[in-house]
Amino acid sequence: MPEPNTIKTNNSRKLYVPYYGMFIAILLVSAYLNFQGRLTLSALGAAAVIVFVGINATEIHRIWQTYEINPRSVVHTKGYLSRHSRRIDLFAINDVTITQSLFQRIFNIGDVHIRIANASYQTILTNVHNPKSFAQTIERNMHGLRNIGEDGPDRDYPNTKQPFKRPTKDNLSDDFDGQDNENKEESDAEISKRLREI
Repeated sequence: MPEPNTIKTNNSRKLYVPYYGMFIAILLVSAYLNFQGRLTLSALGAAAVIVFVGINATEIHRIWQTYEINPRSVVHTKGYLSRHSRRIDLFAINDVTITQSLFQRIFNIGDVHIRIANASYQTILTNVHNPKSFAQTIERNMHGLRNIGEDGPDRDYPNTKQPFKRPTKDNLSDDFDGQDNENKEESDAEISKRLREI
């Protein structure tokens, strides 16, 4: 079961709409020519094979890159049989931006640029479906991780020099011993003063 705020995706299929349209057009034209008697049945079969191979080739190209956002990092994976993965820790990310061409805006896809802190290079996740939501998930995970600390609630609080100290019976008594002694001394002084007045 995936963790909350975890997304795993590939390049959007919308990127390949022109190719799908071309393959469908080839198949329809071939079927029409065969119906008119201008194309043999074997030629129609060859056209169908070309369309089948072309559609599968676009799908193989689509899954060549995989993008994953999890609560601690962004993982960019490339390849089929041999895989190369690049893990970007959320603490290291300095900025996330989106770029979209006109074609990408029409189909709601875009490129997500991840800039690393103290580095002159950036990682580009190309042709992501709904890039705004994708980038917002990265930023939401970044803020959540930086707020609670990488080690969870027991992590030292940021911007403080002293670690968080959970209240216990011992440290509570240590904290109030000095105050109790002061109150006791003040009470003794008041009693002595009243005795002198009598």
